[in-house]
Amino acid sequence: MAKEPDLDAPELFFNRELSWLEFNDRVLREGLSPDVPLLERLKFLAIVSSNLDEFFMVRVAGLKQQVAAGRTARDPSGLTPAEQLERISRRAHAMVAEQAAGIREALAQLAARGLRVLAPTEWTAEQRSYLRSYFASAVLPVLTPLAVEELQPFPILPGLGLNLLLGLAPADSADGAWKLAVVPIPASLPRFIPVPAAEGLNQAVLEDVMVEFIGQLFSGLEVKAATVFRLTRDADVPVTDDDAADLLQLIEEAVRSRRRQGVVRLSLSAHADPRLRDWLKQWCEVGDDDVYEVDGLLDAAALFEIVNRPGFDALREPDWPPQTPRDLLGADDLWQAIADRDVLLFHPYESFQPVVRLLELAADDPKVIAIRQTLYRVSADSPIVAALARAAEQGKQVTALVELKARFDEARNVNWARRLEDAGCHVLYGVAGLKTHAKLLLIIRREEHGIRRYVHAGTGNYNDRTARLYSDVGLLTADRDFAADATAFFNLLTGYSQAVGWHKFAISPTESRARFIELIEREAAAFDEAAVAAKRTVGQSHSSAPSAPVHTPATAPASLACGCPGTMAKSITRPPAAEASLPAAGALDSRLSNWPVQIKLVPVHAPYLKNAALLIAADCTAFAYPDIHRRFMTNKVTLIGCPKLDEGDYADKLTAILQANDIRSITVLRMEVPCCAGIAHAVQRALAASGKMIPWRIVTIATDGAILDE
Repeated sequence: MAKEPDLDAPELFFNRELSWLEFNDRVLREGLSPDVPLLERLKFLAIVSSNLDEFFMVRVAGLKQQVAAGRTARDPSGLTPAEQLERISRRAHAMVAEQAAGIREALAQLAARGLRVLAPTEWTAEQRSYLRSYFASAVLPVLTPLAVEELQPFPILPGLGLNLLLGLAPADSADGAWKLAVVPIPASLPRFIPVPAAEGLNQAVLEDVMVEFIGQLFSGLEVKAATVFRLTRDADVPVTDDDAADLLQLIEEAVRSRRRQGVVRLSLSAHADPRLRDWLKQWCEVGDDDVYEVDGLLDAAALFEIVNRPGFDALREPDWPPQTPRDLLGADDLWQAIADRDVLLFHPYESFQPVVRLLELAADDPKVIAIRQTLYRVSADSPIVAALARAAEQGKQVTALVELKARFDEARNVNWARRLEDAGCHVLYGVAGLKTHAKLLLIIRREEHGIRRYVHAGTGNYNDRTARLYSDVGLLTADRDFAADATAFFNLLTGYSQAVGWHKFAISPTESRARFIELIEREAAAFDEAAVAAKRTVGQSHSSAPSAPVHTPATAPASLACGCPGTMAKSITRPPAAEASLPAAGALDSRLSNWPVQIKLVPVHAPYLKNAALLIAADCTAFAYPDIHRRFMTNKVTLIGCPKLDEGDYADKLTAILQANDIRSITVLRMEVPCCAGIAHAVQRALAASGKMIPWRIVTIATDGAILDE
């Protein structure tokens, strides 16, 4: 028999961090592709930089923390943290070099089309004069020189900012000694400065202008050497909020602490003076693997300034205005349109505006009683937040969960949370120990025929800007099951209630994985029974247990047309039992305590259901598991059914039983076949619909009688 493969073998796994770098390489390929319009190429090249920033701040920083803690455990791909850092450095250095070359090539091609970024050697006399005046009037007044030797301790330089490091000496100095100064490059100034030109758009780079004219800041000194540098700091600051008394304060402190974290990457201009390079390495406490010398722009994300210049439309992809969803075309009454049918939104191709419009309508609609919403990342001038605040100010009950732990949006979310609180909203700061990634909106409206609940659920953020860029789906619905689940979800977040089952939702971290596995099993092709039997036989041969049954296909294997594994014909060969080993007649007592037992036939108000412990079993379990009476039926009321063969759904009947009786507990006994999951789903829905909190469990029986999961 062939040797069973080792599914934990390192060669079967990709390292997570190196795999992410290959993802970023695919972004880089778009930026280098001659088939992509030039300004679109610059977009991709800019995104490569912003992606790498976050990668170093979080993933590389995390690995460095592990190395500093002395951890040498290998990841699933077989690499220690130190080995991962070494490979990341090699791959990232090559990527940065290729990106810089791609930017130079793209800018050269743009220059041929009238959009130029000029080096100082290309400035005309007129342009140089213009830039000297620009430096004196717009740049010089906002500069803050920092003398390295004079300031102790040296001020903290924030991560991701651009800086100049200068070597200065008196004009008449002969000893070669330098004074060092750092000048932060103001982020408030444009990175690319338009300059006079006879034709086209000509621009100079801000740091080039500063290097050329920075001597005006240091009277009596000469600039002997200059380099641009940029620090990437460790931003992987853990927030342990399990016992946090004030999460808002905790998050604010974590955001502030990032300014003081260690440097994980030092980027500087290529060909920097060795003395400046060595001082930076020493000051930042980094090694050669952490130093990235860039032959071109540092922080290439600034290329978006060029991409967004007006004109040059021939160098872009044609704009794709988001479309109104088909189901909302001509819909004057958005409430009625959603009540009539579910509306699926596919962004960015379909507009996000219906979601914004729905919330703005809700804020001003006197029929709306309450609004509940989760917020993760919103835009800088969010109409979503404005609508929530307006609704609260008009007396509506507004509850907003603002996830303060949204990485790199923490400070913005703290500000939004305070604004919403000031407007009168009930603001939650997330769930302790977890991040709330759910994107959910619930609007409760009093209408002519009673209360109706409207729901929006989506995969993206409630961000009207990024909804024009990222691919996401959303659903607008007034479906009762969705509304019930949305209500239960917010009750779960805001109170002490516990989830007892869902109509439509599957919630992480407790249920989503199991639900996905069930769906995969439901759709999976028929499995190889012989292989499964062989595996079980091998496993049993190593134990002292009695011989296990062996599954073998029947002489003429057959299944229903649906192809469900549960209908596959097979034989189960068991070792012959000696006549003497069989129990005597009457030795096995029945533990059945009620009749009828079929779910469809059991009266809702049957007296034996009062204060009962229920066993809800699939029909086949009694034949597969020999000890069902003693093990599962003792002291329980038994209800049975087959979700595959019975018509209709058990959920309504079970809901009625749960509502009419004080049920103490529920045990669901199902077979391993996928169709049997229907009985567990029916119990879940009944629990949710009944509104009762009843302890329950699921036990899964294999077709050979073994208990697979309990």
